[in-house]
Amino acid sequence: MLAQREAAATCSASRTTIRRRREAGDLPNAVQDPVRDWAIPVDDLLAAGLRLHAPSPSDEVTLAARRSAQWAQGAGEQSAAALRAELEHLRQEPTLAVAEDEHGRLLTQAEAQQLREQ
Repeated sequence: MLAQREAAATCSASRTTIRRRREAGDLPNAVQDPVRDWAIPVDDLLAAGLRLHAPSPSDEVTLAARRSAQWAQGAGEQSAAALRAELEHLRQEPTLAVAEDEHGRLLTQAEAQQLREQ
């Protein structure tokens, strides 16, 4: 049995949520205790769909948003890096083609000169 405040803390819910669930009949075995306010059985909390020691919904949303942002940033950085590499390749491609053509021309000239000498 947990006091209403303890139940709220254990389930990462507000005391108002626990009170509303109790008043709605979702916690049927809760009993009013003059010393501890309301005593709520753990089994009732579980049966009502509340999770014990669960992160609060705001924590779950924050965590999900943080993971999503990290993934998006990582994907963005990855995409940006891939785009930079592709751009650099495209920039270098004409220079490489010219260099290959020049190298081929020089090889051809060297072969021609060697054949003349023979």
